[in-house]
Amino acid sequence: MPRGLAAGALIGPNRPDPYARCTTEYVLAGLARTRLRAKPGHAFRYSNLGAGLLGLALAHRAGTGYGDLVAREVCAPLGLADTCVRENEEQAGRLARGHTPGGRPVPYWDLAALPGMGGLRSTAADLVVLLRAQLAAGHAPDGPLAAAVALTRETRHRVNPFAWAHLGWLGHRLHSQQGGHLQIWHNGGTGGFASFVAFDPDKQVGVVVLANTRRPVDAAGTTLLRRLQNGLGA
Repeated sequence: MPRGLAAGALIGPNRPDPYARCTTEYVLAGLARTRLRAKPGHAFRYSNLGAGLLGLALAHRAGTGYGDLVAREVCAPLGLADTCVRENEEQAGRLARGHTPGGRPVPYWDLAALPGMGGLRSTAADLVVLLRAQLAAGHAPDGPLAAAVALTRETRHRVNPFAWAHLGWLGHRLHSQQGGHLQIWHNGGTGGFASFVAFDPDKQVGVVVLANTRRPVDAAGTTLLRRLQNGLGA
């Protein structure tokens, strides 16, 4: 979490965007007061703030906004027509409304200067295209963004004997009694929404699960992926 933003700010049935005040100035001022808990490169700890700072730094280095940078470097090469930070009028008319687990509508989150940690809006169709790029990386080295996709997997930090972290992905191999299958995945959640994307490059299968409630969908996505890995179909 950004310095000065309590974890409790994320809790509440109709909680407005808790990151609304996270301007660039606010984030950088908090960063100056942040203390690392380990020497860089020696330990892994998942960090929303880390992802947001990376997006902020990349956009600053490119001299553009984060949304424009992703559109140019990722969406255009892959043909992702519905992935953006700021939707146009037509896309806004198709934007799903988020809900609490009990079904009450909640406001959208904007994430201010930190869209890199969860500000992209997308569709299942676009995420399937992204998955196909991941699955094709080892078989079509000349495909769109193949070198970048390969780099995300080459970088690997061991978390424990069965799990590791890639760039932007988490990975683990199931126990042998569960088939020993490889799973590379990432989940997400903002106000009123939950998501889960996972794939197995060995078996060439993947899943996308999106929900417009905060109820986690990891279990459903993992179950579906295991069925596909075992050749049982969806």
